[in-house]
Amino acid sequence: MKKNLKHLLLATTLISLLVLPGCANKFVVDISNMPAEWKANNEKILNEFISKYENPKDNNEKITATFEIGFRYMNLGRHDKAIPYYEEVLESNPLDFATLNNLARIYEEAEEIQTALEYQQKLYNNNSTNMQVIAETIRLLLKNNQTNDAQGVLETFARTEKGKEASNLQFVSDQFELIQGEKAKAQQGD
Repeated sequence: MKKNLKHLLLATTLISLLVLPGCANKFVVDISNMPAEWKANNEKILNEFISKYENPKDNNEKITATFEIGFRYMNLGRHDKAIPYYEEVLESNPLDFATLNNLARIYEEAEEIQTALEYQQKLYNNNSTNMQVIAETIRLLLKNNQTNDAQGVLETFARTEKGKEASNLQFVSDQFELIQGEKAKAQQGD
C-alpha cells in the first residue's frame, strides 16, 4: 500500500513536469510515459467521483467529488477539464488551499503567468506566513519580472514573528539571494 502511494505521489509530481511540447492545447499534459496501471487507476477513481458528483448524498460529498474530479483530470493531463471543476469548488469555498494551488500550477504550466499569479495571490493573502506559499509567490512574481513585488512579499514575511524565528532565517536569506540574483540579471539586460 505504501509503495503504491509513493508511486502515485511520484507520478503526480512527474505529471506537472511533462507538458506536451508543441501541443495545440496548452492545457493538456503528455502522460504517455505513465504506466497503464496508473492511468487505469486514475480513470477508475475519476469515474467513481463523477458518479458521486452526479448523485451526491449531501453538499459535502458534492464538493469533495467536484475537487476530486478536477484533481483526477489534472493527474490525467486534462487540465482543460480540471479547470471548470476547480472553479466550481471555489464557488463554494473561495479560499480552498489545494484548489487555488492547483489552479496556479495549471496556469503556470500553460504559460499564463498573470492568471497563475491571481490564484497565487489569493493563496498568499490567506497564508502570508506559510513559507511554501511565500516561496511560490516569490517565484511566480520573479517569473513575471515583478522583482519589487517579490521583495515586498519577503520583507513582509521577514517582519513577522515567524519570519524572525532563527529556524526561518535561512529561508529568508535564500529568498533574498534569489531576488537579488533576478535584479542583477534584469540590470545586466538594460
